[in-house]
Amino acid sequence: MGLVYKARQLDNGREVALKTLHMHLVDDDEARQRFEREISMIQRLQSPHTVAIFDAGIDGTVPYFTMELLDGLPLQRVLGGSGALPARMAVQITLQLLQSLDEAHTLGIMHRDLTPPNVFLCRHSTQIFHVKVLDFGLAKHFNQKGRSRLTGGGVALGTLPYMAPEQLKRGTLGPTTDLYMVGHLLFEMLAGHNLYRGMDNAQIVHHKLGKLRVPIHGEPMQGPLGSVIHKALQIEQEHRYHNAAQMRQHLAVQARLLPETPIPPSLLEQARPQHTAAPGEPTRAFAPPTRQPSLEVDADTRPHPKPPVTERRRNLGQSTRPPWEPPITMEQ
Repeated sequence: MGLVYKARQLDNGREVALKTLHMHLVDDDEARQRFEREISMIQRLQSPHTVAIFDAGIDGTVPYFTMELLDGLPLQRVLGGSGALPARMAVQITLQLLQSLDEAHTLGIMHRDLTPPNVFLCRHSTQIFHVKVLDFGLAKHFNQKGRSRLTGGGVALGTLPYMAPEQLKRGTLGPTTDLYMVGHLLFEMLAGHNLYRGMDNAQIVHHKLGKLRVPIHGEPMQGPLGSVIHKALQIEQEHRYHNAAQMRQHLAVQARLLPETPIPPSLLEQARPQHTAAPGEPTRAFAPPTRQPSLEVDADTRPHPKPPVTERRRNLGQSTRPPWEPPITMEQ
């Protein structure tokens, strides 16, 4: 839905990630609304484990926002290089992820697309890694009862293997929808592979709709964390954790039963340093405009025939979602 650039603010020299709406979507009302909604939601979030937004505006007809430029690797890259993670590392990633979700859910915001590309492990001076949750492009508000209707028009949005059953059933969504995805991520980090490895999309859908039984087994389910995964992945929402704080508390308790094994710092050094706010999306750049901009953008390639001038035009009100793994759209 958008493009992400590495840029520099001229007024203070700070390097940032600049996200713009794709040029071919500028006149698409639904895409613009989703882009602006992402901005509005992220600007409300203050958790240290959620990517931060600095500024937002419109350049001519192109909306944009700037966010912090991250140094590290997306979880997708870490899993691709190491396979299964040490259990204590998987726990630390999940605890930090749940901390981000706890704030978002308290503010009535659900993410709806928690996948390995959207969980970023930043290099940190005082700890091995620091987790940031990215890409709120599919985020949505839910009401005080913890429920939100499916996207209008009977369309389910998300990344199929990680989608909760209610996302496919025209059901109501809420915090438990995100927690289902967290359970899936925890399984994948411990097993080194996706829960639905070897299954096609039809089989995955049939399982999520309750028409195909897929036992969740393997080493992750046999250890102390198996009960956490099992509860998070319940088909029925009422059988899952009610909120992120509850899941975080149970996970912390179960983690005490794990053997004392160090987390190897080399896991974050298996690939070249990556400065990005959009894992999986190659860093793009374009030549600086002739008019005086508020941002300086590196000039290596020109992905746009008419690169947007990054001078701030107006404030959108509130502000982030980078596009690396496009969500699948399923007609109901």
